[in-house]
Amino acid sequence: MTDDVSCYPLTYREWGLTDKWKNDETNGNITALERSGNYILLRDLFSEEDVPTVLKMTRQQFGQILTDWEEKVCNKKPKEVVIKHENDQFIIETTE
Repeated sequence: MTDDVSCYPLTYREWGLTDKWKNDETNGNITALERSGNYILLRDLFSEEDVPTVLKMTRQQFGQILTDWEEKVCNKKPKEVVIKHENDQFIIETTE
């Protein structure tokens, strides 16, 4: 079993929101990330889908989801986390 869950978003924030890092691609244990213009693309490194799903979000949305993750998940340590995409926004909901 593996995961990409952590509470150290600074590296991903720096990579996604600045151009300090020359490499436009990075990855965790199971997730690949790619900077493409004003967008961040996320995909499963080991997808079993014929056409792998790609999640596309703006750099601003990426920064916000990292902020929300730190505030709602890392700081509060809930039992359950659900990420929804509604009205062009990513929303993190937690259950204690």
